[in-house]
Amino acid sequence: IYSPKLMFRNLLFSGNAYCSYADITSWKCPACANASSTFMPISLVINDTKNIFGYIGVDGVSQPTPEIIIVFRGTQFTDLANWIVNLNFP
Repeated sequence: IYSPKLMFRNLLFSGNAYCSYADITSWKCPACANASSTFMPISLVINDTKNIFGYIGVDGVSQPTPEIIIVFRGTQFTDLANWIVNLNFP
């Protein structure tokens, strides 16, 4: 079922993938708190060679049905190599 509230929350989680590693690990920056105050980061997914970054965590740990959240960052505007790979997609 479509939910604008859930869509906006997931948009905020996606946007947080562009925050610093430290902000995501501590989950204390204003952008992180706007996504969810009950999120607990578990792991960062980092591959600097390929410019891949993401994070995994659990939201609503104390809720009856906690959610596993997995987020990956998209192409960064400043990474020319990422854009070249995107343009070569068949």
